[in-house]
Amino acid sequence: MVLDPFEGRLAFLEILKKLTASQQSQIKTAQFALRHKDLDEDLYNCVLEELELSSLNSRVNIIYFLETLCDYSYRNGCNSYISMIRKDIGKIVRAVAPPGPQGAANVSAVRKVIENLKNKAYINDQDFLEIEASLSKRDYKDLNAIENKAVFSKEEIFRRIEEDRERVSIKYKK
Repeated sequence: MVLDPFEGRLAFLEILKKLTASQQSQIKTAQFALRHKDLDEDLYNCVLEELELSSLNSRVNIIYFLETLCDYSYRNGCNSYISMIRKDIGKIVRAVAPPGPQGAANVSAVRKVIENLKNKAYINDQDFLEIEASLSKRDYKDLNAIENKAVFSKEEIFRRIEEDRERVSIKYKK
């Protein structure tokens, strides 16, 4: 089924909003993007928009999805998504792990994905080193430096725990 750009954006935004940590969800989203690769720029812009608008938990799901998208793009000979992700990787990292205590919660997940992207040659060593240096500046090892107030709601914390469990179970299934 051929979608016009408007229909494609609406459908993809709906899929992105439902994106979870499950492997099935990540693959389904990547397959949609590849099935409609003629709309690659529009769909990729949806990802960037969703990164700006979604919760920090959802942003972690999106960065893991981007790794899945790179893997599936590479297997299918579709390099446009990989090129766009490579070009915007710094912007993506800043959106997923912004400065401050909330962003600190995502630093370790971002590091894992960025290292995987480098190891698979989706991003170059120079970009990796720059990102790693910027993440090191945001590392909050001294918890006393973080304000003693709730940054996340209990619901967000529990959702994050469940999604992290899902990601760990996927890792061990491979």
